[in-house]
Amino acid sequence: KQNHPNSFYSRTEVELLFRADLNKAIATARKDLKNFDSLPKQVKLIVVSLAFSVGPQGFHNFYKFREAMEQKDFTKAAEHLGDSLWAKQVGQKRFLQSYITLKNLK
Repeated sequence: KQNHPNSFYSRTEVELLFRADLNKAIATARKDLKNFDSLPKQVKLIVVSLAFSVGPQGFHNFYKFREAMEQKDFTKAAEHLGDSLWAKQVGQKRFLQSYITLKNLK
């Protein structure tokens, strides 16, 4: 497909950049959560989304969230997300989706 005349990046370049950032977020999650690969799929999606949004250093700073995740205490992890600036920045809908998903896991 043709690029928009005011575009700086081609669609292919945007997709490559996105994939690189997504891979970085996954690597960050794996590095900072030793049990990442054993988490339920819906939890992995939340974790990677958070790492993608805040970057490696930001994710590293979510130490209470990460500690709860490593204990598979999803209720506590949800509460730590709720207390974060991230929750306010991403909007109520996105935050609530993550919060409710985590709270409903046993």
